[in-house]
Amino acid sequence: MDSWSGAIHGHIKHAPTSYFKLFSGWDAKLMAVSLIKIVDGKPAISDALPNQQTVQCPRCEQRYRLGYSDNEWHKLSAWLGKAERAARESHKKYHEADVLQLRW
Repeated sequence: MDSWSGAIHGHIKHAPTSYFKLFSGWDAKLMAVSLIKIVDGKPAISDALPNQQTVQCPRCEQRYRLGYSDNEWHKLSAWLGKAERAARESHKKYHEADVLQLRW
């Protein structure tokens, strides 16, 4: 690991878990959860998370892919609640963002 990625890696470990998917070259253990808008039946951005659930905005037809690692299955109901709240907040902004931030 070069010094730049090591410095970034040290700061990223405290970032919201949804940010980890954006750094594709890093260890999959860091990539816990992502919430990505579905456009034309496909996620707007791909990730490497093996598990998924579909979350629909409670106020419209917009859907999101909630991707999660094998280590997060036991927290799935909590992540689904957070994803639904994030989708509701995104509705207020016309669902502009492709990736919604999830915080534990």
